[in-house]
This record gives sequence, structure tokens and C-alpha cells, in this order.
Amino acid sequence: MPARRNKERKGPAASTRATESAQHEESELGDLFEHDGDGYVLIKQVTREVAIRRHMDCRSELIVTKVFHRPGREPGYKPGEIRVIELLAPCNRIVPILAWHETIPRPGFSTAIYPYSEQGDLDNWRQLEFVAKSHKPVPESYIWRFVIQMSQALAFMHGQLQLSASSPNSISKTTGKSAARKKDVCIIHKDIKPKNVLVYYPPSSTYPSFKLHDFGCASLSLPSSSSDIDRYGTYEWQPPENPLINTPAADIWSLGACIHYLCTGRPPIENPSKTMQRVRKQHGNRDPLEVEEYDSPSRYYAARARRVVTPINLDAEEQEEQLRAPFSGNRAAFPEYNAEYSDSLNDCMHRLLAMDAGNRPTGREMMQDVEPRARLLLRQMGNRSALADLDLVVAGRVYSLK
Repeated sequence: MPARRNKERKGPAASTRATESAQHEESELGDLFEHDGDGYVLIKQVTREVAIRRHMDCRSELIVTKVFHRPGREPGYKPGEIRVIELLAPCNRIVPILAWHETIPRPGFSTAIYPYSEQGDLDNWRQLEFVAKSHKPVPESYIWRFVIQMSQALAFMHGQLQLSASSPNSISKTTGKSAARKKDVCIIHKDIKPKNVLVYYPPSSTYPSFKLHDFGCASLSLPSSSSDIDRYGTYEWQPPENPLINTPAADIWSLGACIHYLCTGRPPIENPSKTMQRVRKQHGNRDPLEVEEYDSPSRYYAARARRVVTPINLDAEEQEEQLRAPFSGNRAAFPEYNAEYSDSLNDCMHRLLAMDAGNRPTGREMMQDVEPRARLLLRQMGNRSALADLDLVVAGRVYSLK
């Protein structure tokens, strides 16, 4: 059993000191964010650590900076997020680090620079482009592109492509660069969710592409770590076996959860408030002891909520028959229904969201089995632009399973 954290009771004086310390830290970070070096000026403060900046001499050149506080660390220290990304060869499905500054904005802090995405993350993109702007569902062709590209990302991250062999049968040469890493490693992301997928549009294409980012919870997978308990990430997007998330299968579930979100606007779980009502009723209207293992009761109930997968191939009448709709909209006079997608996409999503981790496909299996059929569907749904940027590129070379 994992050790429970004991919450220390604090008196008024201790609480006051903690508040003053937090306010001082907030002010200090605010001062740091006002420091604009290297010819970049602040455009938007996204979080305390993350900001969007613009080059002083080129208004179109935007970057994202992320500041890491590392008090007392020795020179050369890098946060886990940076070390994990550096284990991977450059890949067109992973947001790269453009630069790493060890002592910017000043000693005790470091800064990573990432490319900027005008469309933002998957959640922002769906809300702005489809919910608020067009009032239409995300097109199925866009979702198939998401399936292809994120399956490639996971197959690559999980070390399933045997890149270290640099076999001419697996890598088709396009540049003189080596596509091999020193060895194939398996990186588990552990926090795949709509907020951690960025959206881009390739040049001269109206079809989006997607890249995985934010490796703050990621770790190198070892044979002995699959049974480790990790309460990291965002529980709403994690599989039913959480907190056992140190496996490729856990990342695969999260990929399926993102597809579920694109189609329905929700993660595939029961409303955590319903979980809380049910569990508290079973424990005499109290939280169970296990709540102490989590940062807050709300996080516990999000982790323990039942995983519920909504079919996405039902029309409005079938949704009513199965008591899945209608949902109340802005006004009761306008009931809402989930969009109806194809049986093929529904089957794909359900494979990824298998309740038994052993029944989920790997990223490589998705590339082998699903990608060829998805490419064919895209060819039928759109023009040549629908097939743009579908090849996996690692260290400047196009990867092929052939």
C-alpha cells in the first residue's frame, strides 16, 4: 500500500506565514515575467510559468516560454520534462524545444522556448472553431487525421518502431541525418488530454495537424515500473486502472478519451459529482479514507469515477431510445444531440477505450491496422489536401512500416 500523506494542521500564525510566502513568490514570478530578454516582448501571460512572446523586430515571430524554478540545484540541472524530451529524436508529432536557457531570467530559474501554435490546444480549437464559431461538429476527416498522427506519436514515444536498427526497410531516406536514437526507449506521457495536444495547419492545407506536448508528467518506462502507483496527470482522461498509469496502454486510453472529447465534448467518465454522492452514501455520508491519498476530494472522485464510453454512431432517434439524449441546450426549446459519426470511427474509439488494458491496441498496431484504412477514408472524404502531412518523420527521415 502506498504511504498516505499526513496533512499538517496549521495554526493562525503558520497560515499567515504561508500566505505571505505565497504572495512573495507570486510577486517574484511576476517580476521575472516582466523581464524581456533576447529581443522578445511579452504578449500574453498564460500561466505563472508560461507566456507568449513576440520578437521586437518581427511581429509575426511568436514563441512560447516556460520558466522553471530550480532553487538550490547544481549547474547543469534540467527538469524531468526537458530530460525526457531530450531522450527522443526530433519527431514531427512532438512539439520540440527550440532552446534551453539555464540561467534566464536569472540564476535559480531556467527557461525553455517552444514554438507557438496560433490555433492553440485541442480544447481551445474545438471550442472556438466549432462550438462558438460554426456551431457544427468537428468533421470526421479531421478526427481521422488526429487518430493517424497521435497513433504515430505514441508508437514513436513507446519505442515500438525499432528505430535504433535504422533498417532501410523501416526508414526511407530523405536527408543525410541519422534517424536512430542510441537505443529505443519507452516514454510514458501520463497526461495526454485535449489541453496537451497543439493544433497546426500545414502550409497550403485546410486540414489540421496535431502535435503532443507538455511532458511534465512523463517518465522513462522500465520493466519494474508498470506496477508503480502514480497519481499524476489529469484523472478525467486516465483509464479505469489508474493510478497504474506507467504503461503504454494507459496512454492509448487517453488517446481514445481525446477522440471521445472531439466527438461529444466530454471525457468518457461519469460525472464525478455523481461518483461523490454514491461513494459518500456508502460511507455514511463521509469521504472514504482513500481520499487522503489525493490532493483534494474532487481529485479522488475524478480518479474513481466510472469510465463510461458514449457511442458516437447513433442518430438522434437512437440516442433518445438509449436514454443518451436529448441534452438541455441554452434553452429547453432547443434540445442537443451528439453528432453522428461513422461505424468505423466508433469502432476505432471503442478499441482504444477498452476497459481491459490488455485489449487495447498499441500505437504500432494502430499504424499497421487503422492508418491504411483511415488514409483511404480521407482520400474519399476530401481532396489531396486531406492527405497532407500524414507521414511520420523522425530526425529528418520519413518512417514506413514496410
